[in-house]
Amino acid sequence: MSLITPNFFLRFYDIIINSMREKINAIYKTYNKMLYNYLLRHVRNESDAFDIMQETFIKLISNIEKIEIGKEKSWLFTVARNTMINHWKKNNKTNYRLITDSEDNEIDIKDERYDIQEEYIKDIEKKCVEKQIDKLDLKEKDIVVMKYINNLSLNDIANITNLKVSNIKVKLFRARNKLKNLITESCYG
Repeated sequence: MSLITPNFFLRFYDIIINSMREKINAIYKTYNKMLYNYLLRHVRNESDAFDIMQETFIKLISNIEKIEIGKEKSWLFTVARNTMINHWKKNNKTNYRLITDSEDNEIDIKDERYDIQEEYIKDIEKKCVEKQIDKLDLKEKDIVVMKYINNLSLNDIANITNLKVSNIKVKLFRARNKLKNLITESCYG
């Protein structure tokens, strides 16, 4: 019968720690920008968005072994959303609006197909649409942002919001119709 030597135990421990570190780094590299943009569009403050994102990733580190493989995105957005809600409660902020990401406004001058008038019109339309999204109620806005800005699947949104996929579909349908009417009236009316 052989005993586990301290050297073997330390090597085994290093392998496990390195594996967890690699998993955390991979999740961070994959989702940090998407998560930050999601938070920034909601809290409208770069510092708050970064703080909430940082808190979310700290929670990820603490719970990495509990997260199912393939569920990382859903877990991250759920935790970020809950952390953001707690942030609002703590700061008594009950309303939020979307803002334009600074990267969305950059113009690639090297692009030969660039048409300044077309880009200007798109920018005006985009701002109008974002203003109309701001008019949706909190739950509608949250689902619209997750689906169409963050490109989350219906299943991911259902997991994040603790609603059934069928409920998400209904809420999304209603939000789209409401948004369509708002856009038609305000942007093209």
